[in-house]
Amino acid sequence: MITTFLYALAGGVALILATCNPQQIAWKFHRLAGILVLVLVVPATAWLWQNQSATDGSFVNITTGLGAVASLGAMGMMLLAPLAGRIASIFRTCCIVTGAASLGSATILACAGKSFSIGLLALVVANELLAAMLLGSITVAWLLGHAYLTATKMTIAPLQHFSKMLLISISARALFTIASLGIAYLVGGESASETSSTAGVWVMNLLQNQWIIITIRIGLGVVAVGIFAYMVSDCVRLRATQSATGILYFASIFAYVGELANQHLIVECGWPI
Repeated sequence: MITTFLYALAGGVALILATCNPQQIAWKFHRLAGILVLVLVVPATAWLWQNQSATDGSFVNITTGLGAVASLGAMGMMLLAPLAGRIASIFRTCCIVTGAASLGSATILACAGKSFSIGLLALVVANELLAAMLLGSITVAWLLGHAYLTATKMTIAPLQHFSKMLLISISARALFTIASLGIAYLVGGESASETSSTAGVWVMNLLQNQWIIITIRIGLGVVAVGIFAYMVSDCVRLRATQSATGILYFASIFAYVGELANQHLIVECGWPI
């Protein structure tokens, strides 16, 4: 679960960074992002490699291979950082490759050991993508807010972009959560045919058995983050970068806890929310 979270976070940071204009951001921030991705993916990949005997061998080689690609990509981000403004397309490509490899690892780990139907597999893939986008946008945003303390020549444009990406990400996350619960209620979950043919039995059992985790996942990971994202957007509109950064610190903690709760639900219940 933690390994999946680390890969999703690393992939999100790289992919969100690829959406910005590198010329508007200080090159040291790009290097910092590369270091962060490297710090996330290397331990995750090393743990998988060390514990491959305790995991499903059918996917561990692919996952560690993607982790190795992500690690090399993160090193590329670090090396290309001083030239990011001049070779923007190459730097973005490096970020995309790094993010895609990390996200691929997270998705494979989320599906490992489970016999998902095609429909549920699509939900899990969408879940990991949205998780990465939310984690990446909120992490990059608060890191950039802190960077304004030292990189005083940066304009407000990059923070405006990342705060907009955060709003888009949390909006998509909220819609996915509603849709996922709705689908679960309609189909009764993957095990409905084994327990009961009544639609909604599975989701009611889920609510009863995992209601604390679901409350944390929705209350902190969706509702609270959504409120904070709106507050950040308002602060950025007023060009109050320090206020936005302070709010982002709290919002990031809630987002991390919420996504960890989401990964727990996939492991324990086999359903993303």
